[in-house]
Amino acid sequence: MKSRKFKGLLALVMCLTMLCPTAVFAQTQTQACTVTATQGSSYEVLIPQEIDMGSEKSVEYTVGVKGVWAPSDIVQIIPDANFKLEESTGTKADVTATVTQAKTSFQLGDGLVTDELLASEKGATTTGTITANDLTAGSWAGTFNFTIKINE
Repeated sequence: MKSRKFKGLLALVMCLTMLCPTAVFAQTQTQACTVTATQGSSYEVLIPQEIDMGSEKSVEYTVGVKGVWAPSDIVQIIPDANFKLEESTGTKADVTATVTQAKTSFQLGDGLVTDELLASEKGATTTGTITANDLTAGSWAGTFNFTIKINE
């Protein structure tokens, strides 16, 4: 008899729960997600491998840079201030050539360097000049260097 009362009570509870409304609350929440990324600077420097002065005592050259870097980074292309030109037979005294360059530092937003130029085939460029006023007849040759660095 106990089991019959229990079954009846259980049936009553089931019927009551079906008749009683159950409240369901839906709540929308928003959670923030922070995304970070760090890309290192990379650049390609465009410098001449050879400059032919021909019969001139002064000649222009072009240097440039392209790539991707942060606005705070500065790419520098700094030529030697001067170098020696030697005459091929060695019978004449060396001649000092001077090197000047319009721009040695390249930084985003400096008026010359833009993301678009850096992404282009040409890059951001500037000109320099080699001058050797004391050249005389003969074949002359010399080498100068560019110091290339990035200040991050």
